[in-house]
Amino acid sequence: MDREAKKKIRKQISVVLDAHCHVCPCIKSTKQNLCSNCPVSEKLKMLSSQLLEDEKPKSIPKMDTPKKSGRWENDEVLYLINHYHLYPLKHLAEKLNRDISSVYNKAFRLHKLKIIQIHSDRGKKRVI
Repeated sequence: MDREAKKKIRKQISVVLDAHCHVCPCIKSTKQNLCSNCPVSEKLKMLSSQLLEDEKPKSIPKMDTPKKSGRWENDEVLYLINHYHLYPLKHLAEKLNRDISSVYNKAFRLHKLKIIQIHSDRGKKRVI
């Protein structure tokens, strides 16, 4: 549905509201915006449904932030040392905004320096 068609439907809704609903005794007595059992309200619902059926939820494209590369900051290294034994590599890579291979390689280098202990099962504590 194009803009002009939507504008025409909105204008029809406005005309119906001005002509009938503002002078309706049901609305004045119940202090509601619209009668629930009025034939005019059915017409308004039909008109508004025409507007809503054309609406599709617009998906926002997900913008991935570029992964970090290069030198590791001290706080990144400390996070890796303190959390390597607690979380899988995928989680650590997401938190550090780095590739999984980068996190694995850094952990391996820290293991060679005897800063962390790498075990085959991820459940044991790895910090020395």
